[in-house]
Amino acid sequence: MIGLVRDKLGDPSCGNGFVLDGFPRTVPQAEELAKVLVERHISLDCVINFQVSREDVLRRLTGRRSCQKCQATFHLDFSPSKVSEICDRCGAHLFSAATINEMPSKPACESMMNRRPL
Repeated sequence: MIGLVRDKLGDPSCGNGFVLDGFPRTVPQAEELAKVLVERHISLDCVINFQVSREDVLRRLTGRRSCQKCQATFHLDFSPSKVSEICDRCGAHLFSAATINEMPSKPACESMMNRRPL
């Protein structure tokens, strides 16, 4: 992951700034990111820490829908398809992006919710 971030930070599209959404997630990733920032003479202007309830996290995850045919993405609450469970682009059936088997267990979800920013 740090390789992708390193490469992207060298891209001219990041010349006026960038947002790292969900990265770094671990202390080793943060340490590697710090090295990359020093190498590239980049300083961070701000860090945003969103605090979201467990219920909102689960609603966001379970509401995701995707089309396996054209890869379009939707959300039941935030960007629903025009026809329920049907892709607006190609008309294929939409699938839940988070099945019960992929959902984090209650202890795992609580562990994620209790993490502090790095």
